[in-house]
Amino acid sequence: MELSEFIEATNRAEKYYEKEYSTEQQKIMFEEVKKMPLEKYQKAIGICIRSCKYLPKLVEILNAANSIIDMNNNNKKIQVPCSICRGSGIVRYYKILQENGYEYEYACKCTCKNGENYSKKIPTFEDLGIQPGEKTVMQFE
Repeated sequence: MELSEFIEATNRAEKYYEKEYSTEQQKIMFEEVKKMPLEKYQKAIGICIRSCKYLPKLVEILNAANSIIDMNNNNKKIQVPCSICRGSGIVRYYKILQENGYEYEYACKCTCKNGENYSKKIPTFEDLGIQPGEKTVMQFE
């Protein structure tokens, strides 16, 4: 996906929610989705518009994109009930920056079968040594 295509598709969500992503958010988002086919990203934005109350965060867009079955790939995604990730395969965790108290949201894979639907490059919460939903304090080093 080209940057101009990403911006055009992302603008659709911004217009719908009447809110804009910051330049830094857009840079991070583009780095995470640039290898995704444009059509899949556009569909993910549509899913978010139909299901998210607020301007979607990156994790919500990625979850939506991963819920789309690739038309060129007949492999169905495994989905099982899980109390940790609620079937999404993604677990959110939070870090609070000690210096200013800002809270940052991160995501990693769940250890259940749903987490297997994601790239092996994405660590699980066990790999990171965290508890799902936990808040930890970060310090500048």
